[in-house]
Amino acid sequence: MAARQGLVLVSFNKSDLYDGEKVDSGGVERLVDHFDALRATVGIEQIGIRTDLQAFGKYVPEELRRTDALQRVCSEMAARGYSLAEIEQVLTGNFLRVWSRSSGED
Repeated sequence: MAARQGLVLVSFNKSDLYDGEKVDSGGVERLVDHFDALRATVGIEQIGIRTDLQAFGKYVPEELRRTDALQRVCSEMAARGYSLAEIEQVLTGNFLRVWSRSSGED
């Protein structure tokens, strides 16, 4: 992943936020759990975010459909020790870097 400078987009989709019992335990904390795991394995430079809010958020946990969801995600990341630069990378920076490279803007 790192060698190819790829990107893993972490989804708000309920199916990606199930616990081991296939019970929707999704929400801000569970989403950031995924960031933590990816950060430890592939590095912060390969993490992005994907909201999956199609169908009016039908497939997204209620907590992540709220208007303050991204603010709460950022707060949780900061509480877990992510720097402002790392938060910006996950929310926009990494995606923009990969997009500009793939669209020839580099």
